[in-house]
Amino acid sequence: MPDLMARAAAFVADKLAAHASRRVTYVRGQEAAELDATVGRSSFDLDDGHGIVRFHVRDYVVRRADLVLSGIPAVPRRGDVVEERMPDGTCERHEVVNLAGAPEWRPCDSSGVLIRIHTKRLEAT
Repeated sequence: MPDLMARAAAFVADKLAAHASRRVTYVRGQEAAELDATVGRSSFDLDDGHGIVRFHVRDYVVRRADLVLSGIPAVPRRGDVVEERMPDGTCERHEVVNLAGAPEWRPCDSSGVLIRIHTKRLEAT
């Protein structure tokens, strides 16, 4: 019997891509991949020695299998960039980051169908 949770995660991934996503470009050096991404947000608390500082980062939830660079499956790395075309025609660039000791990305489900990529805004062009 197939894994019911994996099937459910694939179903949710398909629905997110079809109804709650936007097209973004994932860039690493000269390589790029077009992805359907659902935009989210995560918060991280960091003790700077004087108190707790809360950081908010922009997240992109994508199908892990869609992140392919030069024909090879990839995982997000610090310093990679997500380019997002905004409704007003500008392009926002977000750098993949790790904050407060957390990794740059994390799985969204137990099967790893969807991943959440943490980023910070660089600039709009």
